[in-house]
Amino acid sequence: MSEEKTEREPRKSERVPSSDSDSSKPKARSRGHRWGRRLTILILLLLVCATISYFVTAPLIARDLVRDRSRSDAPGAPSEVTETFRVSRPGDVSLDVWRISARIPKPENAVSLLMVLHGISDQKSTMLALAERFADAGVEVALVDLRGHGASSPSRITYGVRERRDLVAVLDALEQRGADVSNVGVYGPSYGGVVALQFAGVEPRVTRVTSVAAFSSFREMLRAATYSEWLKPMPEFLIDGIVDRAGLEGSFAPDQASPMDLAARSEADIRIVHSEADEIVPFEHAQRIADTCAHCTLVRGEGDSHLGSLSNYPLRALIHEQFVGEPYEGQ
Repeated sequence: MSEEKTEREPRKSERVPSSDSDSSKPKARSRGHRWGRRLTILILLLLVCATISYFVTAPLIARDLVRDRSRSDAPGAPSEVTETFRVSRPGDVSLDVWRISARIPKPENAVSLLMVLHGISDQKSTMLALAERFADAGVEVALVDLRGHGASSPSRITYGVRERRDLVAVLDALEQRGADVSNVGVYGPSYGGVVALQFAGVEPRVTRVTSVAAFSSFREMLRAATYSEWLKPMPEFLIDGIVDRAGLEGSFAPDQASPMDLAARSEADIRIVHSEADEIVPFEHAQRIADTCAHCTLVRGEGDSHLGSLSNYPLRALIHEQFVGEPYEGQ
């Protein structure tokens, strides 16, 4: 009987993995390592690009924050202006001032003099119509081009740190020219409000202030990231670096640019006007100032934007009543 040869099936435990299965695992591991390395390199490249971008843009933003905004084509004084003069300040800085005399006797409850300030990158000439309304109501007015603005000499700006002392010098010059500075009012929109609040904190002759849409501090303003699109994705510590760089560029201590701290030192009657819809200076800034200032009144302003809050009927009525001391009957 012939023996039939049969191939025995190998047991499960005896089966040898195929060569394909063996080779696929190292290949998969190799691919994984390659992708991991690529991802690491990509992340490092992104970090390098972000670092370069920051170190390129940060100085540009800092310099733009404090750059000179004076104008060689600033208009001269119109016929409505009673007197023009300049006030010299340290560092070859001079401020251009217009004085407009009251056109009727001063009302009993009015301020003796009203200083009208302007916004950033603006100039005193744009505030002339407002100044004339007060002159017509019996209040003498001084219009000032803040340092680095309008017809004042070229200078970097310091967000109130040097400007507040500039205004003390302007007030002294007005007194020397015969102005009554015993009961001074100050009106400031936006950047002008930032300066007005700090001025009130160092000058006891200031008795009434209206500030509109001012920030609480320079550092907090930049942290709000509304100044530039470049700031929005930045973490806070990088924004703080830009604030500090701006201080170096402008030769001032940026944390001293704090309307909140200076307003708290003043005994003046201060109105903090701010729109809850302000898209440039968040309303929280006004709330912070009012919360730390015993003599401040927070007024929720009209208008659906930063600029809209700076010019409207309720605001005109409010500042007329505060500085003239009588109800407003205009438009």
